[in-house]
Amino acid sequence: MTTTGNTNWRAPKAFQWRNVIIPVLLVALVAATAGVTWALTRTDPPPPPPPPTLPTEHPLSQLEITGITTLLARQRSGAHKASGTIVVNGHTFGVQLTYLDDNTAGSGVMTAGGTRGDALLDQGTVYLRGDTDFWSALGVTGTPPPPPGWVNIGDLLQGKLFYPPAKWTAALTPTPAARLDGSRYTAGPNSATITNASDITHYSVNDVDVDVTAAQPPDVLAAATQLGADHGPGAPLSRTAAGGWTLTAPAPPAPPAGTPTTTGSSPATPTP
Repeated sequence: MTTTGNTNWRAPKAFQWRNVIIPVLLVALVAATAGVTWALTRTDPPPPPPPPTLPTEHPLSQLEITGITTLLARQRSGAHKASGTIVVNGHTFGVQLTYLDDNTAGSGVMTAGGTRGDALLDQGTVYLRGDTDFWSALGVTGTPPPPPGWVNIGDLLQGKLFYPPAKWTAALTPTPAARLDGSRYTAGPNSATITNASDITHYSVNDVDVDVTAAQPPDVLAAATQLGADHGPGAPLSRTAAGGWTLTAPAPPAPPAGTPTTTGSSPATPTP
């Protein structure tokens, strides 16, 4: 018996997973690349603009005028401490002062160009003392006077040291042009900070820019008395031919009354 087989038969081939996985991976890689590209190149829409800021600066109401007038009056009675700067002829100096508000007594320190001097207020007159470097930083030539070393500065600092409360409060008197913006009060070029609607804690007037706080009058008077003991009239300042300031040697004290004066001639011989 003869058996005839199928000569075209072949064993089935194994399934080629590689032929499926590679295209899938390629598709996934392309998709991932596209996603990264999109994430890196996309442009988010701009955020919406903030709402407009409503202006808070406003003219003073009658109630605010009354309140500010009361606070200014409070600065003209009692005693205060002032810390900040003054500007004189374009030069800035530091000040730390205590004073009675009637301008009769005060003391403190003044800094100029890295140097420091003592400041004294007595009955409206302002005195300074310091070494040669201190006076040079103020633009004053000459030799400081001997101890106690006080100098009556006159108009050297244009009245800005121990700036009288009567003057700076007058500059802040409410007018129709005055404005209030939160705690900031402005009257023309001058301004003040009003804290908790109960006190003026800072003012900027006529190149005097200082923080102010209340002080105890007895303490202020005691400090000024101690610092200025035996200050005398103080050495004067004078002007040079070029218009600058210079320290002037104090005049010698006048002789006591009844002291005979000495002349160049010999005394007359009494006649017997």
